Amino acid sequence: MLGLSLEYSAFVFAASIGTLQVAAAYSGLQGALFFGSRRVAAAFGCIILALSFIAFFGSVDRNIRGLEGAEQTLLFLPSAMAAVVFTLVGASLRYRLRRQGLPPGGGAPLRSPRNRQRGLDALRSMSYLDAVLEEEKARR
Repeated sequence: MLGLSLEYSAFVFAASIGTLQVAAAYSGLQGALFFGSRRVAAAFGCIILALSFIAFFGSVDRNIRGLEGAEQTLLFLPSAMAAVVFTLVGASLRYRLRRQGLPPGGGAPLRSPRNRQRGLDALRSMSYLDAVLEEEKARR
């Protein structure tokens, strides 16, 4: 049962990452993408999503009594939340590393302070880490 629980959690994590990449690419949330291109990110997300389903359901006969509904929920929630955190941190690191190779001021989001975006819309032009740091700076 432990093996099934670990597999379920791993595949939910992978499928959630794939779903988040497809959704971010479709919505134009550049700050949540692992790749600079929306098409590449969407393709990556679809491939990860498909592979996780194929590996989970195609590798072993899953038509046996296994995880109950409450157990699935308790495994799904932390796995999906970990995928959100991994996506936001990973995309922020990618964004920061990509900007380090640019000249000073290069790669900075193109927006003025008075039309600063908030919430998920901020991810259209900056990474999650940059949005958090900018919000903290605005509060001071």
